[in-house]
Amino acid sequence: MKRRKTLNLTGIIVIVFILSFVLTLSAHASQKRSTLIISLKKTTTERAKTSVIEEASHISGIQIKRLKHLGLLIVEADPARFSTDELRGLFEADPSVESVEPDHIIHKASVIPDDTHFSQQWGLHNTGQTVNGFVGTADADMDMPEAWSLSRCSSDVVVAVLDTGVDYTHPDIKQNIWHNNAELTDGKDNDGNGYVDDTMGWDFVNNDNDPMDDDADGHGTHVSGIIAARGNNQKGISGVCWYLKIMPLKVLDSGGSGTISDVLEAIDYAIGRGVRIINASYVGTSYSHEEYTAIKTAGKHGVLFVVASGNNHLAGDDIDLNPVYPAAYNLPNIITVAASDMDDDLAWFSNYGAQSVDLTAPGLNIISLYPGGGYQYLTGTSMAAPHVTGLAALLLSIEPTFSYSQIKSIILDTVDIVPSQQGFTLTGGRVNAYRAALRATEHSGGGGDGGGGCFIATAAYGSYLAPEVRLLRRFRDRYLLTNPAGRLFVRLYYTCSPPVARLISRYPVLRFPTLVLLTPLVYSIKYPEGFLSVGVLSATLLALYLTAHKSRKVS
Repeated sequence: MKRRKTLNLTGIIVIVFILSFVLTLSAHASQKRSTLIISLKKTTTERAKTSVIEEASHISGIQIKRLKHLGLLIVEADPARFSTDELRGLFEADPSVESVEPDHIIHKASVIPDDTHFSQQWGLHNTGQTVNGFVGTADADMDMPEAWSLSRCSSDVVVAVLDTGVDYTHPDIKQNIWHNNAELTDGKDNDGNGYVDDTMGWDFVNNDNDPMDDDADGHGTHVSGIIAARGNNQKGISGVCWYLKIMPLKVLDSGGSGTISDVLEAIDYAIGRGVRIINASYVGTSYSHEEYTAIKTAGKHGVLFVVASGNNHLAGDDIDLNPVYPAAYNLPNIITVAASDMDDDLAWFSNYGAQSVDLTAPGLNIISLYPGGGYQYLTGTSMAAPHVTGLAALLLSIEPTFSYSQIKSIILDTVDIVPSQQGFTLTGGRVNAYRAALRATEHSGGGGDGGGGCFIATAAYGSYLAPEVRLLRRFRDRYLLTNPAGRLFVRLYYTCSPPVARLISRYPVLRFPTLVLLTPLVYSIKYPEGFLSVGVLSATLLALYLTAHKSRKVS
């Protein structure tokens, strides 16, 4: 009886492996097809065109559609037989073919929110409209409606704003205020971080748990609104990110002044809460070694610092020669932002620096939130920086495993080059949200139910371009997203995996055990037949060992 049970176990193991193999073959049959768009030479005769089609049609796994009026062929092939590159090589060798182009993904052109003052937000969408008495130049903007067709941000992303505080009761941002779920309002330090009842940030100026904005200009509220005013809610304005969470960290008093010691405490607080992006729309004229070190340390925890280049009310200063801080700190996790105007020129008041300042963003005549439920226009590099902060958060929403260096590289690499800005900043350009979001989407492996890249694998292998990560993404797109059960699995995975990926990114010691766990999965996808053979052999040997072991016990 015992021997029969052992043999039954062997049979079950073998059946499981065989079923796995059958499912793999079934998945191959349902995967997305490789598609090319082929243009035939105009000199090609009708007979030659027909010959090309007939010859290709006889190749197993290839289907061709002819667009007679356009002179094009749409060629689809079974990717199990032909990769896109192999298919391209097959047709490029034909003398009657003019060009071969892969099938590209397209997106709807733009998303215009229904916020009542959106037409005044020239920095996000400039049509040459008149704003507060000023007329701008069409398209001197961030292309936000186009960017929103790709992402409108995630509520999982938290941005710390080091400023005068935030009016967290403002109707246009109250839904987007961060709440500390580990803390209760009970007079105790529930989360043990040294701050009692810090349910929504902290006021480091007055050392209490109420980071309300008491500045006459509402500076911190204005900055926060640019980043994350609730979008498409039929009121007020739209933030660059519609749904992220703002962590108010008050380091400036009612007169707009503060101390480095409060800034250091706020940075330490943000690191402790796992914040990935900090907006710092303040400047100082004195170099602080401790502030420099604190920002550098934040970088080691994966934090991107977006800072204002500063203003000069007579004319902007070259901060390469006359530095202000933190803008002039030479640190890789800082993006320093100057202000552009409605005509895409460097704003007259904005500090600049070909080495210290990275790019420009809209900073003149910017409408945003005002404490008490109102709205107002403000001007300054303090308004430029949060436009870039919001974009950084949007990129992190597209791909949560992006490092600060990847986010920074994408933002700087995708600016709109502006001739009049050459020599004033490192890039000589103004931020473009759509181009940056599109680049991030390409890096992340696409949207859909997948929503981005393979988070845990990207964190473990160290790059979204690693061959193993690309293999897993292809498996997801070709197999999992082509059937209801697979799509359900992907949705569940992308609900649970981002926190795990962030943990791996923060603690590199976790990478090795994660790689150990991922390697069998990667090899089973890459070599399904070989992996099946090894699995069956291993199961057989295990079954034989168990059988022999049981036999010795019986005897």
